[in-house]
Amino acid sequence: MIRRPPRSTLSSSSAASDVYKRQVDRLPMLQKIDPDGSLSLRSIAERLNQMNVPTISGKGSWSANSVRRLKAVS
Repeated sequence: MIRRPPRSTLSSSSAASDVYKRQVDRLPMLQKIDPDGSLSLRSIAERLNQMNVPTISGKGSWSANSVRRLKAVS
């Protein structure tokens, strides 16, 4: 699911806006890890964890599902 700020939220500091910004911030890292899109979601998650890249929430570790949600933004 793509998390974007609701239309009624014009403030750039809303919680929904912050989540969306964190997702967008991770996209260059995703392109660096898998430039041609050939890696599995699990492989990408393992590499993100090895590189100690924080998850969107800042808690836990990367999973195939969290990578899938991140790819949905791009």
